[in-house]
Amino acid sequence: MDWTLEVIVVPVSDIDRSKRFYSEQLDRYEKTFPENQLCVLLYDDLRSNPEATCRRIFSFLSVDENFVPDMSGEYNRSGLPRHRVMHRLLNPSAPMKRRIWNMTPRFARERLLDAQTRMVNRNLQRQTLPENERDRLRDVFREEVGRLEKRLDRDLSHWLG
Repeated sequence: MDWTLEVIVVPVSDIDRSKRFYSEQLDRYEKTFPENQLCVLLYDDLRSNPEATCRRIFSFLSVDENFVPDMSGEYNRSGLPRHRVMHRLLNPSAPMKRRIWNMTPRFARERLLDAQTRMVNRNLQRQTLPENERDRLRDVFREEVGRLEKRLDRDLSHWLG
């Protein structure tokens, strides 16, 4: 089955400004919490160096920095299902999922969940954003990326790439 990406363009003015700009969200956090209770991380860092990012989180939380979590799985992958029926079977409704979970012996639950996650991920196909929409979003977020670069003292120009 062929899937196409359908883009619904929402005017930027219709999006709550406080939810679209990270710097404004950070402002609110900084007004509410002392600096030593905030740890700002980038998803980029988690993807490029998960071990170091986890150590930074563990250090911030004052827990064992030497603990190395299993990062072999991929969770919350995005994409469109290649096969819709298979996707529905692999993602049953919450009540059905609870019943299946409760019927599964405890020793097998984690393996079952891992197998389900792998099958769901294999059935997802990544989509790309059309170039005209990507250009529009670059324009919308250009100033925000600059504000974040200054605030975090990081080069984030690749976010506009």
